[in-house]
Amino acid sequence: MKPIASRKVNALNEQSCTSREATDDSTNIACEDTIQKGKIVTFYEHETIKLDKPHDDALVIALEVEGIVFLKILVDTGSAVDIISQKTLRSLKQPIPIIKQEATPLASFEGKSVRPLGIILLTTRTHDLELKTEFTVVSHLMPFDAIVGRPWLHQMRALASVYNQCVKFLSSTSEKTILGSQKQARACYMSEFRKMPQKEENIPLARDLSVKDPAKDLSSVVALDESSPKKGVNIGNDLPPEVKNDLVSFLKQNIKTFAWSAGDMPGIDINITSHDLNVDPTFKPVKQKRRKLGPERAKAANDEVDKHLKIGSIREVQYPDWLENPIVVKKKNGKWRVCIDFTDLNKA
Repeated sequence: MKPIASRKVNALNEQSCTSREATDDSTNIACEDTIQKGKIVTFYEHETIKLDKPHDDALVIALEVEGIVFLKILVDTGSAVDIISQKTLRSLKQPIPIIKQEATPLASFEGKSVRPLGIILLTTRTHDLELKTEFTVVSHLMPFDAIVGRPWLHQMRALASVYNQCVKFLSSTSEKTILGSQKQARACYMSEFRKMPQKEENIPLARDLSVKDPAKDLSSVVALDESSPKKGVNIGNDLPPEVKNDLVSFLKQNIKTFAWSAGDMPGIDINITSHDLNVDPTFKPVKQKRRKLGPERAKAANDEVDKHLKIGSIREVQYPDWLENPIVVKKKNGKWRVCIDFTDLNKA
């Protein structure tokens, strides 16, 4: 009899293994060559008896890297890369050169973009299994010695259980277990928590975005036309100076592609393209009865009409076949949107 609460996961399901072999026999290893048929990795409820429960601790394990045992290795099943800090590398007995540069940025715990220093090949060992693992090196300070993600877990053919606080895998001899440490997990959490700014009285939690602070703003407005300061665009403040200068120069050369007002959009020449209403000629034109608008809505409609008349995007017609009423609705920002009731025209 097996415990009802036990959760079994097939390390290599025979059926899925067969389907992978059928997909590409040259790159996949046969199921029978790796693990004996019928072997499974099992997590039991009784394994959690000695844990401090209930818990929501991260899974932090001890792992030997290049002959040194590090106690604060985070197992992150959501990470697509294995990460090691530059500080951890300095504690190794012998310096190991970076095998290649890596330009793809990573997302830090704070949600910021972190540019890695490169990729390094290190030897990891646990129980009787030794592997060569590629780690992405970062200079960013973190509470862990390293982070092992999906690449390491797949390489180990291991399964991680945060609830059971352990990692299990099948070796050539038997099932092996790497136990997690709640003590180390909570110590790492507290070290980061202490770095967080403490809430003080009379200090707003969020900065008032209406008050401009160049030191804190993520972007700033750069004018593309010196004669008209209003013609500007927002450019990120974290761009390198040479990139920012090249970008501004490029935008100034193509300033005509931007529109800051309706007057900057004169339209397209009718000889190039035009829009025509595909109305059934047998359908009788409809002239809707005039609907009166309130003073505020009437002013908004008149202002919109005057604006488009000035720039030439519309013109007055004395005896139209179709006559539709304007509809004025308030937008979320408090401004008015002027639309036309095309209900009858759509029927045609």
